Amino acid sequence: MARLRSAKGASLRRFVALVDGRTQGGRTIPFRLTGHSSEAAPADLKGGFHRGSGSIFMDIGRVRPDEWMVIFIHEVAHGLDDLISPASRVYGQTEDVAELAAWAARTETPSDLPHEIREKLDSWLAAGLDRGLWAEYRAWLATFALYEDGARERLWNRVAWMEEISAQRPPELGWNLFLYRFLDDRFQDPTEGIFSRVLIRNGLRELRGRYRDLLPGLGSLGRMMGR
Repeated sequence: MARLRSAKGASLRRFVALVDGRTQGGRTIPFRLTGHSSEAAPADLKGGFHRGSGSIFMDIGRVRPDEWMVIFIHEVAHGLDDLISPASRVYGQTEDVAELAAWAARTETPSDLPHEIREKLDSWLAAGLDRGLWAEYRAWLATFALYEDGARERLWNRVAWMEEISAQRPPELGWNLFLYRFLDDRFQDPTEGIFSRVLIRNGLRELRGRYRDLLPGLGSLGRMMGR
């Protein structure tokens, strides 16, 4: 954080202000450094954010020195995302899940559902995306913005794989839309539990298809980036 506090870029200053505001409000983001043999990382990842506890981890054995700040900023961005917590509450409504599962036994087609049930299905699926794909989109959008600010100020060196992703954007495609589609193309739908039901899979497929052009909201991370 000391390096970030020396930044002059607007988005980096707002990022630091968000972290400070959260800390001063008594809400911390638990951080765990893994990588030693006595404490392996929770997954085969360089870093991660736990949607339930709000904690982040980074694996020192997997993160290269040149990408440390990128991974750190990305995981902290998740912790500053004000859309994940309310989405998790909606997604965790067991009564709604049970009701949707009952309807999934009757039909495979979302358009066959009564209006209020279709709305409930879309709302529940959107909550899942808000803590999954859409959360990654918001965090990576913020990460790239902060990374560019920091690289221009020479706070860190440019990272090869970040540059490779940026270079894939067609000139005619806006950055937000490019990044969303880049992630959407690589994000697999779940297949277990209620997602084994055809109705739920079809509903999720339709919802994701609509947002290929609409794009989800950005919440607090959007405000941090001035968008």
